[in-house]
Amino acid sequence: MSEPSARAQVVETVAPAILHWTLEDDRIHNRSDSYAIETPDGNVLIDPLPLKESALGDLGEIRAICLTGRFHQRAAWRYQEHFSVPVYAPKNGKGYEGEPDHLYESGDMLPGNLKVVHAPGPTDAHYNFYYTSDNLKAMFIADLLIRRSADNIFRFVPGQFMDNPDLTRESARNLLNYDIDLLCPNHGAVQKGNVHQVIREALEHDLEKGQ
Repeated sequence: MSEPSARAQVVETVAPAILHWTLEDDRIHNRSDSYAIETPDGNVLIDPLPLKESALGDLGEIRAICLTGRFHQRAAWRYQEHFSVPVYAPKNGKGYEGEPDHLYESGDMLPGNLKVVHAPGPTDAHYNFYYTSDNLKAMFIADLLIRRSADNIFRFVPGQFMDNPDLTRESARNLLNYDIDLLCPNHGAVQKGNVHQVIREALEHDLEKGQ
């Protein structure tokens, strides 16, 4: 999927060493979000959305770009060339619009201290990134759950847009096995604290609605 036509204007710090930016995505008529991990060796972009030129400098020096799956290529290939940095992408992914420099598998460690966690369901080649530091544990969950702006509640993507909705639910339940302070979706605001609670609420609401 090509880049959205909109450009994010602001890069903010949402937690120590974690940057965030967002825009209204004309491709899906919904909000989309991106993140970066700050490291002493340069910052690591996660599923980067395009930024206005005036905001690019707020990303700092870039070390690498990491993609959670093929649906989140966004501005990765343009920024690969712009910053002259490598792109990391799933080994079992298909349909890349550019050429990944490195292909990863579940359990691998990526730049930025990102541990790869297989989270199939939205697609088979769909991955979470688990980030840990002395002060923070964050999970970047791509499309596993989305947070709607209207009610600020985490929900699942409608089944017709997923390869395997049941497997998506299993991947979401697997999040409960991790200690998480910050939950970072690709669509919607981050959740700070009470992460297991909002995951359970999403699962329970899903069962109640029979979705």
